[in-house]
Amino acid sequence: MTRFAVPDFSLANRIYRGGRVHIYEWDDEEDERTDDLVTLYDSPTGTGTLRNPQRLDGEGKFPEPVYVDTPVQCVISGLGVPDHETGVIRALVGTPSYRGCAVHHSVDLVSPTYPYTMAFDTELFDTDAIHSTSVNNSRLTVPTGITRVRLKARASWTATIAADAGVVLTIYKNGSADYRGLGKATGGKAAYTNPTLECQTIDLVVVAGDYFQAVADTTDATSTIDASDSWFQMEILE
Repeated sequence: MTRFAVPDFSLANRIYRGGRVHIYEWDDEEDERTDDLVTLYDSPTGTGTLRNPQRLDGEGKFPEPVYVDTPVQCVISGLGVPDHETGVIRALVGTPSYRGCAVHHSVDLVSPTYPYTMAFDTELFDTDAIHSTSVNNSRLTVPTGITRVRLKARASWTATIAADAGVVLTIYKNGSADYRGLGKATGGKAAYTNPTLECQTIDLVVVAGDYFQAVADTTDATSTIDASDSWFQMEILE
């Protein structure tokens, strides 16, 4: 069976912060959950796998997209309420359940020139040739035939950033931050050891060739962007 993304726990829900999710195979013939934990994959293709069970992050979601190749049922535990389960999760017949791209950088970006258009040299997954690691690697570009997308980005700075430095993260479209549905986040370090910003656009109507970039800015010109906690993603909606 073609792999598909597990949609449950893909979006933030703080009620589930720190919860543990066991993902079991579903037996259609017996119409019941088996005792077998399924193999979890880190992308729609390839051999990379993830741990099963999954620990939900501080926002109550999977730390990264989770893919399976068989119908499954999730059991959630480790919360302040009794363990409970989801419904049966299966692929949409004949329709890929996920198309998109997620990228990150392999090493920290030390004292880049701000505002910095973030470049990405590593692809977590890319179903439609949305990104290139060698040509304009800051861009996620809308493929032919796509009319609607959603963008998400995260930028994190290392603890060497100055105390109370201001930080900004903006998703640009075709080189501009002037469009309806802009993704943007601002903040300051305050008492935390390192500031982290995450933002997303609304569902955007697009045409082939439209491109998006994540632009990070800060008042501390000598600060370093933490590659281990910074990423950029395009989700194809239709």
